[in-house]
Amino acid sequence: GIDVALDYQMDDHWLLSGTFSHMGKILWPEVGGVANPYASNSPKYRATTTLHYADDTDGLTFDGTVRYSDAFMVNSGMLNSYGLSNNTSLNAAGAIVYPPVPAYALVDMSTSFRVA
Repeated sequence: GIDVALDYQMDDHWLLSGTFSHMGKILWPEVGGVANPYASNSPKYRATTTLHYADDTDGLTFDGTVRYSDAFMVNSGMLNSYGLSNNTSLNAAGAIVYPPVPAYALVDMSTSFRVA
């Protein structure tokens, strides 16, 4: 896998930041088999972008962040996302089939103002 983080100071007030994460492998079917593989229970891809503004003179700050997380299958003991067997709620390994975690994007914004 790879992790990258970058910051770019645009001027005295503005900072642009970004991160990216890629996991090379999130499933190990050689451990547990195809129906019940060992899983990292984490997304293969994640990324963030943040824009930060700070004015120390006025006491004003602002942050805006966008986060993305890829979908991923779950394998946590008796709950996993690896296929149905014979139209039942159990898969071939006898685990309860649990839906995969969907991909999502999140927007987060905050601001603050210093009262003198």
